[in-house]
Amino acid sequence: MREVNAANLSRLNLAPLERGIEERAVARIAIIVGTPLRDSYCEALGRAYLRGAESGGHSVTLFVLGEMHFDAILREGYRREQPLEPDLLSARAAFDGADHIVFVFPLWCGDM
Repeated sequence: MREVNAANLSRLNLAPLERGIEERAVARIAIIVGTPLRDSYCEALGRAYLRGAESGGHSVTLFVLGEMHFDAILREGYRREQPLEPDLLSARAAFDGADHIVFVFPLWCGDM
């Protein structure tokens, strides 16, 4: 880690900080809550992230797995490509256009 002193402080570009919050770049954020359980702690975290990001002026799309409609079973195995349902097409488009992707999912480490 580099030490901050008067010599290198004068070289820092502080212009972005001086312009203020209103000129920050707006991020496109996609959030996926990856548990099928509704009203879960994960869903609450995802919705809280959504509210916080929106209050910061960012563009946010939330996908809650328990609200999405798609067939998770590969009916033809890997012999044929299974067409994506509208919810999955929307998720893919949001992920492709996102600056940030947030995954919220349960991780149980009961042996720790």
